Amino acid sequence: MSRKEPHDPELVKELAGHYEAILRLIGEDSGREGLLKTPVRAAKAMLYLTAGYRLDARELMQKAIFSHTGSSMVIVRDIEFYSLCEHHILPFFGRISVGYIPDGKIVGLSKLPRVVDAFARRLQVQHPQLGTGRRRRHAQPRSHRGLHRRAPLHEDARSRKTAVRDHHLRIHRRVRRRPQPPRRVPQPRRIRIRNVPT
Repeated sequence: MSRKEPHDPELVKELAGHYEAILRLIGEDSGREGLLKTPVRAAKAMLYLTAGYRLDARELMQKAIFSHTGSSMVIVRDIEFYSLCEHHILPFFGRISVGYIPDGKIVGLSKLPRVVDAFARRLQVQHPQLGTGRRRRHAQPRSHRGLHRRAPLHEDARSRKTAVRDHHLRIHRRVRRRPQPPRRVPQPRRIRIRNVPT
């Protein structure tokens, strides 16, 4: 899906209305100059980032499936992907390597990154895992695997926040545990009385 591909005007309008409400709820003035077109931009950006819901992996792969008699594993390494965490709707990205053993058919290598993109541009969990299942029924490989490495932005931000908090906590404890010097108890003053001649 191209960034320049036209979106459904009604869908953009509905999403923009929700984004405008969000701006008001967080305390912003949605009518100020810098935010006049922000709801529409945000709506189009969300539609682009979730374009995978409107892409069909079967159609993408059917355009480039060819007969093949070999059985050597086919691997495409380090395919970049960009996705959204389903818990916070924040972005994460990484690289994935896809491999499969052909079973009478092969898929054009250029289609595998497009299939990855179709599944990546959706809301989903971001934990590293071996991918299986959906591609099997399209290309019918003998076996396949997909291993991805990701860089979650919000987890990084949260870990940095935790590190800063722990750092200040350690300093606070260190200051509190610093040994205090013993208090000096004031001694009573001794007054010498001299004999006064009469």
